[in-house]
Amino acid sequence: MKKISKCILCCEKLAGTDRKVTDHFCTGKKFDLLICPGCELIYTSPLPSKDKIGEFYRFSGYVSHSEKPGNFFQRIYFFIRKIMIKKKIRFIKPHLGDSKRILDYGSGTGVFLARCIKNNFNAFGYEPDDRAGNIAREKIGSDVMLSLQDIDNQQLEKFDMVTLWHVLEHIYDLDPAMKRFNRILRDKGMLVLALPNYESFDASYYKELWGGYDVPRHLYHFNFNAIKVLAKKYGYVLLKARPLVFDSYFVSLLSEKYKKNPIFIARAMLIGLISNLYGLMGFKPYSSMVYFLKKQETITPEMEASEE
Repeated sequence: MKKISKCILCCEKLAGTDRKVTDHFCTGKKFDLLICPGCELIYTSPLPSKDKIGEFYRFSGYVSHSEKPGNFFQRIYFFIRKIMIKKKIRFIKPHLGDSKRILDYGSGTGVFLARCIKNNFNAFGYEPDDRAGNIAREKIGSDVMLSLQDIDNQQLEKFDMVTLWHVLEHIYDLDPAMKRFNRILRDKGMLVLALPNYESFDASYYKELWGGYDVPRHLYHFNFNAIKVLAKKYGYVLLKARPLVFDSYFVSLLSEKYKKNPIFIARAMLIGLISNLYGLMGFKPYSSMVYFLKKQETITPEMEASEE
């Protein structure tokens, strides 16, 4: 396990919180949440070592790496995903350049990537998990990259857009990854980030049982302020944010499952609805948001520095 003491984004010393969160899916281990007083980014602590983090994904219930639904929660996930794929395409279409060259980073089994290709986008995927990546390759072919070197080899022709659908919070080496995105995006290209928000109503209601924490697979936990700091640090302008309204219901279902509530479906639907209403009225952020970050033309020497 790896302990961290300073924030990646603003280098301030991390402070403890009153929440200790359990890995409900895999190990049952408990993890602390540490917060940066400056940018408000929250960290899972301690982090599993880089060579051990993969073990926390190797269980049958990890639905985003699955091809077919099994239990009730997986069926709900697949149903929501089917609806959201079309909505995601509508989200990104206005922001694609003429070449429609897009990289879906963390493409899983290739569901979103396949829809991009169906819409005649010049689409590529990257998936570090061998099992999920091979499933995607069977569907799509060699346009699914399995190594970071494959991405770097694409730099001769930069991308109009890089999408990360609930992926950024999983990336172990966040700083090198953000620098890589900057190198492979064209000037004024778009970085699209879908992330849960720990300041949402459902997060405050469920507290340490909130399904959006998903420790230790989620290494970082963002709010709107942390996103703004991230954008500024790496040379982006935050253009807009769009809600993912179905996420509050699915996350609430998971949270009620953790609570072992016998009427979990009814309660989850109620909390998910309230969370969306709070978001609509501006009382609290939505459970999950999609952030559109536009790359600035001027890149600082720090962002051009080689990865360590």
